[in-house]
Amino acid sequence: MNNRPSTYKKYNIDLNEFKPARTLNDQLLRRAREVEARPPNVEDAVNDDDNNSDRSRSSLSSLSVSDDQDSQSVRSESSAADNAESDHELQREADTDDGGSENDEAGGNNCDDDGGRDGAMENFDEPHGQDEVAPVPPDEDPEDPRRVIYPGCPLTKSEGTLLIMTFALRFGLSDVAIENLLRVIEAHLPFDNVYGSLHKFKKHMPPAPVNPEREYYCLRTDCRRLLRFEEGEVNKVKKTLDIQQNYFSTLKLKPQLLSLLENRELFGSLRWEDSESDVVNGRFYREGLLERGFVRRNHSLTLQLNTDGVQVFETSQIQMWPILVQINELPYKERKENTILCGLWHGSKPNMNTFLTPFVEELRSLHNDGFQLPGGEPILFKVHVILCTVDSAARPTMQGLKQFSGYYGCSFCLHPGEQLHVGDRGGQSHLYRGDKQQARTQLGHAATTRQLLQRRQNGEVVPDIDGVQEAAVLLQLPLFNIIQSFVPDYLHAVLLGTVKTVMCQFWLDSRRVWVGPGPDDKAQHPYYINPAMLEQLDNLLVSIRPPSEVTRVPRRLKSSRCLYRGHEWKQWLLYYSLPCLKGTNFPAKFVNHWFLLVYGISCFLNENISAEDLEKGKLALRKFVLTAEDVYSYEIMKFNTHLLLHIPKSVECFGGLWAWSTFTFESYNGLLGDMYSSSQSTHLQICKTYLRYQGLKPETKATMENVHAPLCLKDTLNSIRSGKTSKLAFEANRNLTLFGFPSQQALTVHHQNLIEICLGHIPLKTVAKFYKRFIYKHVLYHVEDNQLLKQRFNSVVRTEDNDFIIITHMVKVETNEENPRDFCVVLGDELRPTGDTLCSDRDLGISSDKFVTIVERTQRCIAIKPQSLGRKCVLTFYPHNGAKFCCFPLANKYERD
Repeated sequence: MNNRPSTYKKYNIDLNEFKPARTLNDQLLRRAREVEARPPNVEDAVNDDDNNSDRSRSSLSSLSVSDDQDSQSVRSESSAADNAESDHELQREADTDDGGSENDEAGGNNCDDDGGRDGAMENFDEPHGQDEVAPVPPDEDPEDPRRVIYPGCPLTKSEGTLLIMTFALRFGLSDVAIENLLRVIEAHLPFDNVYGSLHKFKKHMPPAPVNPEREYYCLRTDCRRLLRFEEGEVNKVKKTLDIQQNYFSTLKLKPQLLSLLENRELFGSLRWEDSESDVVNGRFYREGLLERGFVRRNHSLTLQLNTDGVQVFETSQIQMWPILVQINELPYKERKENTILCGLWHGSKPNMNTFLTPFVEELRSLHNDGFQLPGGEPILFKVHVILCTVDSAARPTMQGLKQFSGYYGCSFCLHPGEQLHVGDRGGQSHLYRGDKQQARTQLGHAATTRQLLQRRQNGEVVPDIDGVQEAAVLLQLPLFNIIQSFVPDYLHAVLLGTVKTVMCQFWLDSRRVWVGPGPDDKAQHPYYINPAMLEQLDNLLVSIRPPSEVTRVPRRLKSSRCLYRGHEWKQWLLYYSLPCLKGTNFPAKFVNHWFLLVYGISCFLNENISAEDLEKGKLALRKFVLTAEDVYSYEIMKFNTHLLLHIPKSVECFGGLWAWSTFTFESYNGLLGDMYSSSQSTHLQICKTYLRYQGLKPETKATMENVHAPLCLKDTLNSIRSGKTSKLAFEANRNLTLFGFPSQQALTVHHQNLIEICLGHIPLKTVAKFYKRFIYKHVLYHVEDNQLLKQRFNSVVRTEDNDFIIITHMVKVETNEENPRDFCVVLGDELRPTGDTLCSDRDLGISSDKFVTIVERTQRCIAIKPQSLGRKCVLTFYPHNGAKFCCFPLANKYERD
């Protein structure tokens, strides 16, 4: 790959064992003499070791993805005879890659002794299939399974490939950048052609679990019907579709599930029931599927489905629509990390029936036939989609219904809605006033669809019947309820819907101020937040210091509310809004009405939702919706407000809002958006990068678990993947890591007594180490006086005993015994509840004590073990009383922004 000048001299690494200034030809001659001198069995072992990397990888079914302008080629195994022939072809390719053309090998002997390959190359009997002849020190064990890149290097060639690809994917390098990176690495290595060209380098990459396939559709924009061709068929129509990119990509689900479940640790985390309010504990799963035998423990997997449009470029109308699925039986963290891409549409908005047809066909096969998970005893798994969480724009297109802006546009009930005048500019909006109407059902929807198709076959022009416009392909999915399996996602319906509407179109909308007929006549709605009040509210808002779980600190509403994202409206709703509104003397009528929404969503975000929580949350949301028109005006009765009435039913069927929100899918869409590096064929780039990610996952896990892998390799992999490292880290145990340089101080008598009591009256030494930050069970904590944090506060915790403390010290103590032992103890000041209540509703018998506690700081010090740490809290001011605080425990331990 690199043509180095003839005057370049290569030196060995270990100067104590190897002599410097030995040319490559001398080393090759020495290697030839050693091989000839070895017994035949040893020579065979050397040949096998040299060939095991390339020959084993080349015989596997692998995906070779070219540059953006290149096409994709697929190699697969067939019969034993085909494998033998394929091995010879791959060997010839490897020989060509390594040595260049035959003419180069035959006539390229004009290099001098220092840098070239002379006649000694021809005399050397190279083992068949070997890519590179690397000099081996005389004392190196030929049977050592670890064949390092060069003497003194701790890495093998496959480990180096893993590092390079992990780096490239982490920082989004294009293939051109990878190729130049290989050249830079080769320039630092003592031998040429270690990795070779980019094409050769890709051969050593871990194989992808699946190959992307193309599904073609009609060129007519009013048709877009799926077109099928015979395998390998080439005709003018197909060429035209390729040129105009009238196709979308599909990635089979079955091989991806097989690759995923081959991870035994991940397979062991599957569960078909749970104590928390997850999908597998919902009524739909538990009573509708598990108890009726449609889903069997240890033999069934259920999925939740998502698709959404993602703008690829700001100045283009091109969109990307991925089909994403997650396994419900996996715990929340694992299923988020193992989201699966099954399809990718690029272009304008897709025809959902066309886009989803290949996916539905495969799911029908997996429902009927399942797939075998290999192992000691093969396990037959059947797969079912039972849940679809999408926004209100995609939902009706997947159901075959009208959009929410038309009559009978609700996906869950037969509320017709009405067109009413809104605003002062003569606009019209489709509003859903009053309570929800008769619920839609699976049987009713299917009957309406048949009636619609029958009437159209009879020649009638029927736009829709009760909002049903066409037959949805998802009706063919077994166990999937076309009505109940869709849920009103709270990210779009609540946070970006109702919360944003109330804030931006009512409380902060300057049009809520109007001028009367006289020059001094001016009036405003009582809920309008004028500029002076907004300035006061913003000052209170930015004074709040949230914990690290909240990724963005509060921003001023006056200047930044148009830039707020979903997670920021979530923090405003749950933690910031009530103290800030109370602190600015916002009218109690509107604060109490807003409290109903905060209460209902807080109940449904809990990890364990009791029957009482479900009922009270339902009543709170119902009262919020049915009284909203009286509190504000009929203009607030938009579709997102109406959807609040349907949220409790979905929570009852599928668990808490956190279990099926689109936050995880939106986050993954962001990752997909980073998987391309140029504007050409972005969908192919995304598929290529995604498959590289999937191929690296098992390889990385195997490397991290390999006891023979060098520590420097594992540390580098962790550093690249995490992006943050700390040199001053002390791992106290499996769950606890202490950070920073500790300060050694003498314990006060009071602190020593508290710690000894906490540890069971064990005598301690009087000097201890004090740390300022630590991680326990993947949660970051800081002591209160950490000067490095200006806008964060990670010190307030609710303990397992429901006490509130501010962490003041993390102490590592040593017992005063013959064989000393180390213990870590958390010291903190107590936050004592005062009994005050922020908001309440006497009619419903609910109060804000459900999700916030008013506290005041005391001088009482508490010592606890790290195991007693519970939920971190958001600490805010208490309105009009500087000695008290509002302590909001985080809504749940799963969701992160």
